[in-house]
Amino acid sequence: MKALESDSKIIINDLTICENFDFSNEIKNIDTPVKIIVAKDEILVFLEYAERDNCKIKNSILPIFESGRHFLLVVKGKEVAKEISAFI
Repeated sequence: MKALESDSKIIINDLTICENFDFSNEIKNIDTPVKIIVAKDEILVFLEYAERDNCKIKNSILPIFESGRHFLLVVKGKEVAKEISAFI
């Protein structure tokens, strides 16, 4: 049971850090092409953040997968690999 309590504290801490980590003012200076890959059901890095960042980065592309959450690369590995290969 103690392990579960520890895990929940870690998760809460991670979510708090993610919520407070804001680099949106700096990303407008990125001029290298960027592909932001996200799932609609993402629970850690919200779709709205990806859409916001996509608008701020001049040369960015934002493919949105229907599902995959934060494990998109594991759940949809082949599709993500195709997106990356097409980009590079």
